[in-house]
Amino acid sequence: MLLTDSRIVVARDGLERRPRTGVQSFPLSRIDRIGIEPGIASGRVIVWSGRVEEAISMFFAPGLLDRAEELIAEARPRIARRRRGIPDPDTERSGGTRP
Repeated sequence: MLLTDSRIVVARDGLERRPRTGVQSFPLSRIDRIGIEPGIASGRVIVWSGRVEEAISMFFAPGLLDRAEELIAEARPRIARRRRGIPDPDTERSGGTRP
């Protein structure tokens, strides 16, 4: 799962959840919320594009909870700004897209 200035991108290769392979991309302006569902040995990041509709989820390995929490912490304000039509402050300062 990759967070950009304007999208969340998920790339899969042979996983059991459909689609099993390929790349999916979701504009931040169309995401309602993002969160973590903890599991016994690992957990998953869930992205909702509707109030009850799960757009995508991705399991993460044990020991990667910190990285999943960092993704969520960075994604939430970006999602809020995009939904309100406010540019990302990092992009605005640099005069273009972030590296």
